[in-house]
Amino acid sequence: MNYKTEDARQRETLKTLTSFLRKFPRLKPEKYLDLGCSDGSFTLKVANLLNAQEVYGVDRVSEILAEAERKGIKVYVADLNTDRLPFADGEFDVVSAFEVVEHLWNPGNILNETYRVLKNKGIFILTTPNMASWINRLLLFFGYLPYAYECPGKYGEDLEKRPFQKYPTCFGHTRLYTFKTLNKLLNQYGFNIIYSSSYAMGYVQRNALILHLERIFSKLRKSLGSGIFLVATKE
Repeated sequence: MNYKTEDARQRETLKTLTSFLRKFPRLKPEKYLDLGCSDGSFTLKVANLLNAQEVYGVDRVSEILAEAERKGIKVYVADLNTDRLPFADGEFDVVSAFEVVEHLWNPGNILNETYRVLKNKGIFILTTPNMASWINRLLLFFGYLPYAYECPGKYGEDLEKRPFQKYPTCFGHTRLYTFKTLNKLLNQYGFNIIYSSSYAMGYVQRNALILHLERIFSKLRKSLGSGIFLVATKE
């Protein structure tokens, strides 16, 4: 993993979250749940921005969750593809899933469970790579696979390497989404989108020219940005 790129992507995500919070300054959750929290480092950064009183995290790897628990997060092991979350109906004010849904073969489970554990009018924050970003459209035009699209098999990493990509990356992604399809998907599960924006994913930050173009295109039209940032409420 390129940690400099990871940090840059997280900064972009937090910057976008800050922009959202300026429009909803009264959002101060009593209980905040992060799905796919990993070691909890990013979870705590988000919790601090939200001014959350209690912080919960779910992931499927108990060893990683042990790190999150040491940081003061209340952790639970669950497979987001299949498991029922170990929480009561309507327990949380805010639930987040930062770059998680693209890894799931059964996204319906996480959406059903998020809806169930959220309070009425609770907030769901979701991010994921944008299949229809400007750079992916350009790559497809020239016959390359889109960024963040994983090619399975023995030689998958070699097949994934695109122009300006310094090294092949194994993303572990099962499926990708566009703004339009993800919006419709959330609506089908009872959510109402109240805020949407794009943010710069890690791969566009490895090259100065691409990052400059990213900023131009995402300002021109958010649906061209490399990352999807959506905030929805439980209706």
